[in-house]
Amino acid sequence: MSATNPNKQEIVIIVIGLTGAGKSFFVNAATNGQNAGAVSHRLTSSRAPSRLIPLPQDVDGNIVQVVDTQGFDDTNPNTADAVTWRNITNQLTRIRAENRQRLFGAIYLTSFPNNRVQEADKKNLKTFLLLYGVNVPRTVVLVSNRATREQHDELVQLDPWKSTIKDGGQDARFCGDRGSALTIVEKAVRRIIEDKRGIEINEKLITKNLKKLGLSEQEESEKRRSLWKRFLSWFRPS
Repeated sequence: MSATNPNKQEIVIIVIGLTGAGKSFFVNAATNGQNAGAVSHRLTSSRAPSRLIPLPQDVDGNIVQVVDTQGFDDTNPNTADAVTWRNITNQLTRIRAENRQRLFGAIYLTSFPNNRVQEADKKNLKTFLLLYGVNVPRTVVLVSNRATREQHDELVQLDPWKSTIKDGGQDARFCGDRGSALTIVEKAVRRIIEDKRGIEINEKLITKNLKKLGLSEQEESEKRRSLWKRFLSWFRPS
């Protein structure tokens, strides 16, 4: 796995997905137990501080670090997805500022045992593609967690998974062990090295699109509150 590499790169892999998708567990497996404090079986985002966690070994002579991120569709009603995206973007901006030569890639994790993919999962994968530029499909691995082979094959035939793979993305199935996690990270790293660019972090464009996303979520939230108030009014005495 290690090799002398005169063109050594520093690669950062972010792991993203819904709350409860198994992101922290995946990162812990890939980094040989260095993320154990963040692993939780609850459907709330990990509150452990996000940090760069080095892979125990390099990949083809390249230094690799993995980042566990806050989850989407959190059970905490005060945690809007637009805020989560903003937090992730700020985190990546800080990491890039430390070393502008770093190349970024991503692993998008989709969890089973549910027999169908949640609409929130589809929405957030589409948002990721929107926010981080046209190069995202060539730098992302779409990973199913706890899925049977049949479930995985069905997943990658759904959009936006299918269209992302058509545009250059890769897919993989996480089997829950360290070897499986490392293979997936290595797949992401090698594609980024081939691409030579990685995920684009255009702060102005991301901020602009986040404002649109935040407004949309605010409108949806207000609509839900309005419907709930109307529902309660039916039971109030006149």
